[in-house]
Amino acid sequence: MVYRCSGEEVKIKLIDLGVLIFRLLDVYRELSNDYYTILSRLFEEQFDVDEHKIVIPKPKESISSDSIQSPHDTDCHYRNKDGNQVKGYSVNVTESCDKGGLNLISGVEVKKADAADNTFLEKAIIQAKELFCDQVENVHADGAYHSPSNQDFVSSKNAELILNAIQGPKGRYDLELDENGILTVKDLKTGIQQEALKMKDTQKWRVKTTEHYRYFTDKEIKACTLRKKIESIPQEVLNIRNNVEATIFQLGYHYTNDKTRYRGLIRHKMWANIRCLWVNFARIAKHVKNNADSDLLKVIFAQICFAETTTTKIKSKIFEIKTKIRTITQIYLNIKLSAFS
Repeated sequence: MVYRCSGEEVKIKLIDLGVLIFRLLDVYRELSNDYYTILSRLFEEQFDVDEHKIVIPKPKESISSDSIQSPHDTDCHYRNKDGNQVKGYSVNVTESCDKGGLNLISGVEVKKADAADNTFLEKAIIQAKELFCDQVENVHADGAYHSPSNQDFVSSKNAELILNAIQGPKGRYDLELDENGILTVKDLKTGIQQEALKMKDTQKWRVKTTEHYRYFTDKEIKACTLRKKIESIPQEVLNIRNNVEATIFQLGYHYTNDKTRYRGLIRHKMWANIRCLWVNFARIAKHVKNNADSDLLKVIFAQICFAETTTTKIKSKIFEIKTKIRTITQIYLNIKLSAFS
């Protein structure tokens, strides 16, 4: 049977735990091992000590997302994305999306969970350019990758950032800024349309509503323009990004509930890179098999098959050796038992 503590009981137990940690840190202050360091960091992140040496738990709002989430993995961070609470890491995968060709993963990056999605984009584009040696023309991403700096970066590479959505709800006003700098504002609720007044020495416009003045910034105008641009993109273009969702599924195929068997940032980076390398090899093997018209492709496919066969033979041989070792060990133990009996 499971007994749950009330909110008041949790507070009392938390204070008792803080007092215990405070005493342990004082008793073992001469130590300098990893366990002491973790416990000391935990206390600093979760508790305060007042002038009377009384331990007080910190308010939940003041605890940082990069605080310790697990004693077994002190690298992982916390993130609350649209109500989805995550403790761990974020993985970003970038791949080519050419029509009818062989599409490969060009890069994978692992960061702590509190890293914003839009921080992955610049490095991903640079890696893709270096690997494929072709000009990146279109970048397909979801709305979380959008930011003004990312838009500017993609434009500087003579490419277009194609988003399938933009974060935040649609506004009440439709904003249209023409080439002469005249802003037309339409209230989507009342249907009233009017020309906005440009404020002097600022990038702001205003209109008179029934109750007060409503001001608009350059940022709001760009967001409205981008939202309308996304709405005009054909669905078949928006669907291109769906392929990378299938790649994410392949990446974490062996892990349910978005949980891995590894601990630490370095191990997760190793896992993600090796797993993506395997996905690329599997795609290349399938592509070569389906397009083995030339002698070169046949040779490449033969080499891949040879590698797979060799790996299978090695695994079989290792299993055979292990079986013999177990048999010999059992015989030895039996002889030893007979000698003592």
